[in-house]
Amino acid sequence: MKKIVMLSLARYDDVNTSTTFELAREFSNSNEVLIVEHPYTWTELVRGLTKRKGWVRLAATFSSSPMLKSKGKINVLVPPAVAPINFLSFGKKYRRVSAWNHQIVANRVNKWLKQNNWDSYSYINSYNYHYPNLCDHLKGEQMKRVYHCVDPIVKPYTMKHGIRNQEESVNNSDLVISTAPQLQKEWQEKKPSFMIPNAVNYKHFNSPQKYVPSVRSLGKKIIGYFGAIERRIDYDMLIVTFKANPDWTLVMAGPVEEKYVPEEIWTMDNVHFIGRYSYDELPALIYSVDATIIPFKVDEAAKSIYPLKLYEYMSTGKPIVCTSFNPDLLVPVADKVYIAKDGGDVEEAIEKALHDKDVEKQLERKTFASMNTWEHRAKKFLNYLNKKEDVQTEKNY
Repeated sequence: MKKIVMLSLARYDDVNTSTTFELAREFSNSNEVLIVEHPYTWTELVRGLTKRKGWVRLAATFSSSPMLKSKGKINVLVPPAVAPINFLSFGKKYRRVSAWNHQIVANRVNKWLKQNNWDSYSYINSYNYHYPNLCDHLKGEQMKRVYHCVDPIVKPYTMKHGIRNQEESVNNSDLVISTAPQLQKEWQEKKPSFMIPNAVNYKHFNSPQKYVPSVRSLGKKIIGYFGAIERRIDYDMLIVTFKANPDWTLVMAGPVEEKYVPEEIWTMDNVHFIGRYSYDELPALIYSVDATIIPFKVDEAAKSIYPLKLYEYMSTGKPIVCTSFNPDLLVPVADKVYIAKDGGDVEEAIEKALHDKDVEKQLERKTFASMNTWEHRAKKFLNYLNKKEDVQTEKNY
């Protein structure tokens, strides 16, 4: 079996799944996979000691041996805690602390590689731009280096060092694989650049479900959003739409970054924030609403977004309302989702979705989702990873 080391921004015990772990799960069917998760900083470690997650990282920090956790057939290496660095301005001190953090993580990974006789492997940096040079510190032969770009960097905190570090990550790679056409275009002048979109665990979302009573009881016409509640959502549009339609109920489920959420929407009687959910709970939550929505802002950053929830919604057969945040993504599925091209179209799109009881349309959505699974994506990814000849940049998006 071939071997793959993946540096991940996601962590094994995150509540929800991620592109990295879904691909790794499929890779592990025909490869040995080691995921190196993003380390805690000392600050995160201290804050995290109120939960089991923090104690796991504390043990990893003081252990003399690599700490492994399993996620299915995947080995996950939990690195020691490192120094916080993002508050520093770029310069000699930043570079010195960054190099030190790189070495802390690399030492633990190298120890594991030696213990398990991993002399050669492919290396994938899955959107962990915080460690652009980790590959240079790892021992053994790296058959191919890949930078996996899954999102635009748009938040001020991550932009401070992230944009520069991501450029460095790309420079250290043999090729770049991105999740959206706009991201692929961004890198094609620098490296061989390919596009592999996000996908879905179809069986997980298409399995028979029962209503969640606490959700179903919130209204008679329920529209659901499931995901991170943060910068990319068009709150102004939601406020206007649901004020004008008090008989509609909006359910917002997921972790909330409160600094982005206007106070007014919290006070609306027909908008409900129901909190975080687990990956196992998500299919039933989607099943409990009448229609789903992806209410993202239409801005430059949104053109690079390829949300996991699109195919998750489709797998349940539920009607989907989208703003026109990413035409490259939405045009091919325009006959399967209700696209609001501007703010004034949102009410009409929701109205159509709420009245969509067509069994054939439900089947079309499910069928389309079933053709866009992580199994399909992983096979394509491995083809690029294992090609011996020089790969050429794709020109057809």
